Amino acid sequence: MNKKKSSLLRFTRITPFSNFLFNFLMIILCLVCIIPIVLVLAISFSAEESLKEFGYRLIPNTFSFDGYAYLYKQKDTILPALAVC
Repeated sequence: MNKKKSSLLRFTRITPFSNFLFNFLMIILCLVCIIPIVLVLAISFSAEESLKEFGYRLIPNTFSFDGYAYLYKQKDTILPALAVC
């Protein structure tokens, strides 16, 4: 039984290079999923003039809450629109 178990472990073992390759691939996939979300958040906190002048950036040049203030002012229009089924 012990010999059979050791031969099975030999075939299911992963090499260090394969382990590194799988970890690297998973890190790349995670970054591909996370960076767009972070970019959308950064854009939402950017000033409109900064977006016009410099374009989209992960770290905005000028922080602004104007977009969220506009959404708050328009809440009477936006909330009923979201409630439509």
